[in-house]
Amino acid sequence: MAMEIARLIERIQQKIAEVESLYQRQSGGASFCQVQRDGRVTGGLKYEEGRMVALHFARRALQQRGEAGLADIEEEEQTWLKALADLQAKPSLPMLWLAYRQGGVDAFHWLREQFGE
Repeated sequence: MAMEIARLIERIQQKIAEVESLYQRQSGGASFCQVQRDGRVTGGLKYEEGRMVALHFARRALQQRGEAGLADIEEEEQTWLKALADLQAKPSLPMLWLAYRQGGVDAFHWLREQFGE
């Protein structure tokens, strides 16, 4: 199982690099703080940020706890799903936060696909 966890961590690291590349292209290479200061935050950037946060959480959980980290990831996924549902229930949708949470939820779905392999 340790080898499977190591391979999963490798895949997560590859996905993080892919998401960071997408984020950099969308931000023009600027840091998130700079993009915020400039008022250039978009739903696409927040979506990628959400994916990065979820993927970094998963990688850290697996690196620190090995197979036990899978339960942490499942618990965190439930937190993200609830947060997304809470946002969707609001009468006025906060689009940037919706994009952020959707990005995280999508990252957790991607992780589930990786667990199945």
